[in-house]
Amino acid sequence: MHHHGWTQGRLWTCDGAVCILGAQLRVLAAGYGTAHTAIRARQRLGNALGRAGTPMPVDQWNDQPGRTATDVHHLLRTAAAHP
Repeated sequence: MHHHGWTQGRLWTCDGAVCILGAQLRVLAAGYGTAHTAIRARQRLGNALGRAGTPMPVDQWNDQPGRTATDVHHLLRTAAAHP
């Protein structure tokens, strides 16, 4: 997402920007990880949202009005730091 950009309301754009789930799909399509690791990543993101007091599916969170790429990067860092 740092390289191509971030988007809302769709998995990716024609110029390469991705939403948080689109990024996961691109990683899997490139041959990294498995369906199990993608599911576990989604769970960790959901856990991070729950701890932050925002229990909702990550795709709905990504698409909230006012959400920013900075918010998404913060969530990714938080989820990576806390199982």
